[in-house]
Amino acid sequence: MKTYNQIAPASREQIDIVKSNLMDALRERDSNGLCTLDVVGMLVQSNGFGDEAVWQAFYELFSEGMCMFALTSNGLRFARCGEMHEQEIRRHFRHAYIFCDKTFGLPRD
Repeated sequence: MKTYNQIAPASREQIDIVKSNLMDALRERDSNGLCTLDVVGMLVQSNGFGDEAVWQAFYELFSEGMCMFALTSNGLRFARCGEMHEQEIRRHFRHAYIFCDKTFGLPRD
């Protein structure tokens, strides 16, 4: 059994592939009609490179201002950045806290 520190980190190419997968997946509507992903939907985008590659890819997209995440009553939701996506989340999840950049300042109202 491998321990966490024995897992080889994802390569730059693998992370870039996962970033592309995430951006493509965030263009499609889910069963609720939203262009968002939950944690399971996000991890499915790994392309077989592992969860670590997904989280690294999301962190890079988040740091570049291309993606955001929201804390909702139904758990975490991930989406592209933009007013339209924020409004969509707020309409569907009334009391969502949306984080749009890596500084983790106060949630936007």
